[in-house]
Amino acid sequence: MIAAGQADCTAHARFLLDPRWGWNAARAPGVETPPLPLPTVRATTILPFKPQPQLARAADQGCFMSSVLLAEDEFLIRAVVVDALGAIGLNCIEAATGQAALDVVTGKAALSAIIVDIGLPDMSGEKVIEAALEHRPDVPIIRCSGNNPSPAALRSPRIHLFPKPYSVDDLSRFVASLVGKA
Repeated sequence: MIAAGQADCTAHARFLLDPRWGWNAARAPGVETPPLPLPTVRATTILPFKPQPQLARAADQGCFMSSVLLAEDEFLIRAVVVDALGAIGLNCIEAATGQAALDVVTGKAALSAIIVDIGLPDMSGEKVIEAALEHRPDVPIIRCSGNNPSPAALRSPRIHLFPKPYSVDDLSRFVASLVGKA
């Protein structure tokens, strides 16, 4: 018989020895509450972009030129857009900062379109657009922003507005239509 105030260690022995309840092994014998299971951890998976059939057919016809510059500081947005443009047959040159985008714009890489987020971390995307207008006179520029543009931002017919938030499918179709015209 167990005296009052003492706990029966054998009742909890199965919990102390069971590896599924390993975190309870540190509990003092005699604890009256049964062990709780460890919480289940669930990982979030980002699924790959599934191209629309008409976009995939356009890429197979070879109607696209080589590269598009994407100046976007948000990694996840950049990754999804790169996958979407790759699915339609475009090589995407990524730039996470305005300076990286300026380096590509003033460099020698062949570009068929330039996509610029206005809210870059080191400078405004407007500076990238100005450099693109000067150094890439035949390349269409897609200005992505959640704000309404000033009239000065639309001073060239080569600048196209694409409001945020946007659908990646819509952006891919729009880039494909611009590149197909070039």
